[in-house]
Amino acid sequence: MNIQTLRYVVEIEDYGSINKAAQQLFVSQSTLSRAIQEIEEETGFIIFQRSHKGVIATHEGRKIIDQAKKILMEIDTFENQFSLNRSLGKGETSLRLGVQRAVPAITAFLQVYEEYEKDAEFLNMVLYEGSKNQIIKLVHDRILDIGVVHYLSEDAEEFTNECESIGLEHRDIYESPICIQVRGGHPLAKYDTITLDKLKDYTRIAFLDEDLTQINYCSDVLQFDRNLLKKRIVVQERGTQRELLAQTDGYYIGNFYDTKKLEDMGVYTPVDVKCIPLHSANASIIATLVYRKNYKFHDCEQRYMKAVEHLLNDMKTTSCML
Repeated sequence: MNIQTLRYVVEIEDYGSINKAAQQLFVSQSTLSRAIQEIEEETGFIIFQRSHKGVIATHEGRKIIDQAKKILMEIDTFENQFSLNRSLGKGETSLRLGVQRAVPAITAFLQVYEEYEKDAEFLNMVLYEGSKNQIIKLVHDRILDIGVVHYLSEDAEEFTNECESIGLEHRDIYESPICIQVRGGHPLAKYDTITLDKLKDYTRIAFLDEDLTQINYCSDVLQFDRNLLKKRIVVQERGTQRELLAQTDGYYIGNFYDTKKLEDMGVYTPVDVKCIPLHSANASIIATLVYRKNYKFHDCEQRYMKAVEHLLNDMKTTSCML
């Protein structure tokens, strides 16, 4: 067996499904099945029991997976301490960033480029926009070095444990109330707070990867419960979501931010959006930086983290999801 095989088996156990793990890892199910077979043949133990709901580790499989996690953690720590992320040469700049729909985070990226990095002799700046799970995986796999993602305050312990289990750390940078985002001329824009009952006749705009399931009623794009939600449009791209907000009476559930403050800070906002706090929401949305444990940040990465925190603090709100 090799290191990649161990990573595959750990991911399968984490997702409880070969199919889900294959989707997240961007590999075929047959590749993961071969990884399971390889470890089972070398150890002599059955690793997973299969059912119509997915897979679950056997007693011996759990022991093997726990040991694999320890091995992978040690490898990740070693690579973070001694890998090529320390070997930038003179005049060379690198910033590999993942962002979960956050305008200030993207703005900070542009500011760092314009103010510090555009004259670098060698430049490798990557800005990837994706879901929280995609970004966390890419940071874990050392494809990205920093991620800016969001999680619900009520899931703080679970999120922290998830990061620790795969060798990641996170640093919270801002917290926002959960808000309804609508265009400036929307019939709901007159309210200072919004209750869920006021939303029932309007179209809910949701992203394919939404994870605020307690509020959004959109945990599975293939399921639709008309008793909870009468109308919805599910999209995948941020641009599509912006256009729908601008041209319809749809609404989006996300962070609070102040369009005027963003404009004063020089941030281009193509949609006039009003953010109205959701009444009786028992959770808030936390924006956080994720990175590998013991990772040593380069100058460009440090500048970026200072810039995004500065933007958020100046705005006195959290990062927006537009």
